[in-house]
Amino acid sequence: MEKAQKTKKILTLSFNQTYDCFICGTEKGFHIFTSFPFDQAFCRDIGTGIHIIEMLHSSNLLAFVGNGTHPRYPPTKVILWDDHIAKAIGELDFKEHVKALKLRQNTLAVILEHKVYLYKFPELKIFEVLETAQNAAGAFAFSQTKELIAVSLAGKKGEIRIKSYDKELCVEKQAHKSAVACIALSPNAQICATVSVKGTLIRLFSTRNGDQLKELRRGIDNAQVHSVCFDKGSKYMACTSDKGTVHIFSIANSDSASINKKSSFKFMKWMIGYFGSEWSFAQYKTSNKQAVVGFAKENKVIVVSKEGCYYALEFDPVKGGECRLVDKKYLLCL
Repeated sequence: MEKAQKTKKILTLSFNQTYDCFICGTEKGFHIFTSFPFDQAFCRDIGTGIHIIEMLHSSNLLAFVGNGTHPRYPPTKVILWDDHIAKAIGELDFKEHVKALKLRQNTLAVILEHKVYLYKFPELKIFEVLETAQNAAGAFAFSQTKELIAVSLAGKKGEIRIKSYDKELCVEKQAHKSAVACIALSPNAQICATVSVKGTLIRLFSTRNGDQLKELRRGIDNAQVHSVCFDKGSKYMACTSDKGTVHIFSIANSDSASINKKSSFKFMKWMIGYFGSEWSFAQYKTSNKQAVVGFAKENKVIVVSKEGCYYALEFDPVKGGECRLVDKKYLLCL
């Protein structure tokens, strides 16, 4: 049983685009940490709670949405923050609550319940509005490559829209029967991962044509999946959920190259989908119900949670099994 540690309340947390840093939003501002090795790099008291926050790589530019007991900024306003001068350099106002934010080198995405607004960044010039199905979880992803590929919800429940702006291609795909709750893109932008509100299956699709590449099973019971991510080489994928277990999958293209666990009845996959799914080859159980995960170097994953915990885990790419705990810290201890 993990010993409880008293920490400041964390309202939100997220990794940067390369997972080498992560940021925590609190009732008074934000704290930035290096992922591995762990260290607190910086903190800023701006006198307001933060509901959503995104870093742009390791730069001084941030985007956030206010929240907390006494927020200076409402949850309908996006603030573009330059921490070099420690002040806001831009604002975007909306008529409803912002569900999520995403950043890349020259693009900001603001995700609302039925729309995604895309802006040139940092000048905040709008260039696209995407209509979506209801998106309470703020599911959206776009590439960090030179080519801009955006994956959003489409118009119907369970559908996704894969749009390449450079190639002017758009594919819509029925990803799940239930509503999509989480979307992630591989670093090379060739693979899209989706999870529904049920949280049992993760499906991988080609961003070129929308073909399904693989179906991965997180578990049997329904769960709220909080994060899905790929490693730098697009060889592995990890996820966290409110069940507390970190799952790591191989995403090798061929069955012979995959080290994921498979059902003994996989020959029946044509009849019952359950038998055709692949299970994670490496896992680690925590008591944290609100955690996100990112990959570090040399077969390591970093897990950070709103409960205030940091874990550095190492997985065996050949044998799999339980991950080895490399380091554990408590964030923002009082």
